[in-house]
Amino acid sequence: MKTRNSSIEFLKIIGIFFIVIGHCAQSLCTPSLIGRDSYLLDAYQQPGSKTAFFVAMLMQLAQLGNYIFFISSAWFLIGSKKSRKEKALQLA
Repeated sequence: MKTRNSSIEFLKIIGIFFIVIGHCAQSLCTPSLIGRDSYLLDAYQQPGSKTAFFVAMLMQLAQLGNYIFFISSAWFLIGSKKSRKEKALQLA
């Protein structure tokens, strides 16, 4: 009988959440192709402001989320008793 490792699965959920937050923060500073830019934050024009720092930190959450998700997926792949070369190649 397999036991589930809930803590690693919870880390994957946190990683997904970080990725979504990071991409949302990135969309607040990137102009859209539609042309309506009233929502944009001027974070790049004010490098010393608190808003720019906060948005920059939120943008970095996407990279952190990618690392967390990749490591937790690798954890399950390493813990598997079956050899799945296809999955290892897809992960790399």
